[in-house]
Amino acid sequence: QQGVRNHFGSIRKFTGMMQANAGPQLRIELRHFDRESHGSIPTLTLYHGLLHTFDGFVFPTEMLIEAPEQVGEHFATFSEKIGMEFLPPEKSLDQLGRSLMMQDDFWQQAIQILEINVENYPESSNAHHSLAIALQSSNRERAIELLETAIRLNPQNQDASQALSKLRGESGTEDD
Repeated sequence: QQGVRNHFGSIRKFTGMMQANAGPQLRIELRHFDRESHGSIPTLTLYHGLLHTFDGFVFPTEMLIEAPEQVGEHFATFSEKIGMEFLPPEKSLDQLGRSLMMQDDFWQQAIQILEINVENYPESSNAHHSLAIALQSSNRERAIELLETAIRLNPQNQDASQALSKLRGESGTEDD
């Protein structure tokens, strides 16, 4: 019993020292899970640690749809809070952009979101491919350039290769 008290006392003392000396980007929290055992603590501490680290972060789906131009500022603010660069996840933006492409009222937002993805992930074949698909009917030249980039970045991207062949074939028939 005395050893357990000393153990917890040492942890509290260490936490106090960390809190007293922490800078603005280091947030310290101590939690005691008195009903848990060594078997359940790792999962709980990971879960609560992630909640604590990402406190205040909400993926801004509504903002992305209503004002995509504000997304960069949202992530910059969050990045500053946690002390490292945090970009919108590529796959999340890609899924949202592709989903919005299927709705006529949100076509421009889809393009803006997919543009953000290409800006944030310039080495992503998929980001270029998705934006090309969104632009293929409104800006064929840019779509072709994006597909060429997608293929250069990933020569095995068969979807981009097929889309490029289709676009080049359509543009070739108009010149005849």
